[in-house]
Amino acid sequence: MHWRASGGGGPGIAWAYPEPFPQVARLAGHVAFDLDAVGVTLGAGVFTGVRP
Repeated sequence: MHWRASGGGGPGIAWAYPEPFPQVARLAGHVAFDLDAVGVTLGAGVFTGVRP
């Protein structure tokens, strides 16, 4: 499953695997974002891709 920006015909900006293979079952229910295409803001902060 892929999502594109509203009104855009360009490349996908996010994707998910609603029914992943058993080997990667923990991916179910998660959405991944292309960090080169979008900026993700969580609450009051900005996700940089780096964890403390």
